[in-house]
Amino acid sequence: MPPIIGSRDPMAKILVLGGGGPLGRTLAERAREGRIRVEPAFPGPIEVVSLSRGQLNVSSYADVDRALQGHRPEVVVYAAGLTDVNVCEWNKWEAYLINRDGADQAARSCARVGAAMVYFSTDLLFDGVRRLPYREEDPPSPVNIFADTKLAGELAVMTHLPRHLILRTGWLYGAHYRGFVSAVMERLRAEDFVFGGRQSLRQPTWCEDLLEAMEALLSRSQTGTFHVAPQGEASEFDVAKKLVSLLRPTATVEALEMSSARSLLSPYSVLDCSKAKQAGVAIPKWEDSLERYVRSLRGGDTKVTEPA
Repeated sequence: MPPIIGSRDPMAKILVLGGGGPLGRTLAERAREGRIRVEPAFPGPIEVVSLSRGQLNVSSYADVDRALQGHRPEVVVYAAGLTDVNVCEWNKWEAYLINRDGADQAARSCARVGAAMVYFSTDLLFDGVRRLPYREEDPPSPVNIFADTKLAGELAVMTHLPRHLILRTGWLYGAHYRGFVSAVMERLRAEDFVFGGRQSLRQPTWCEDLLEAMEALLSRSQTGTFHVAPQGEASEFDVAKKLVSLLRPTATVEALEMSSARSLLSPYSVLDCSKAKQAGVAIPKWEDSLERYVRSLRGGDTKVTEPA
């Protein structure tokens, strides 16, 4: 059984690699606002040190090891990653360098300094042939280069570091993400909304929920692989309809016929999160999380401001 995650030091330190990305920036904001809760495993105050790509090259083992030796963190959160599935297809070398090799180097350095490590992975490890939510023990079958690099990163972390948390999740959105959700919200400033998104079934996941799940697992000294995503399943069309109902209920939503081009996504990659729930992680409905996200952007008001 692997050692538990925890600390007896009066001030525990979390080192974030990839702090300039959307997930790293969100975690830094949670730290500044005093919203990180990891008791009882880390009973004292939490210091979060966030290093961006400009401050640390995760592809350099020397740089990563130097950072960990200097900061001596209890936990390293590997938030670095090349996550755009199309960009990963075009830049395979960079995708493997960051998602696999960087994670490998971070895990090796964590082992040297005695730190635990959190690694974020993806639902796209599963090809969707089986139309049932996927469990942690189900054999992966990556559907694209991004997923393949993430699986390789998982294996590297497992190989070098028993004290790890691998969190597989759905497609992420949040205040610092430029993706489907933010694009829909911008387009809803028009009178009508014509939709042409992808119909694969996944779990839209607010990054705040993912980080809260990470904190809950750390606080309970959990190690291993966990699926963390909201309840339910949704296509991009489902998410668009929900956003319309929240932001502009009078708008007309029209679905366009899908392109015949090969999709880089699984037709179905829903995760079974029973293990995380049993470990004490709150699993909200995706609709509720999306509504909370919209309200957070509007200071509690879901009304869209009309363009001047």
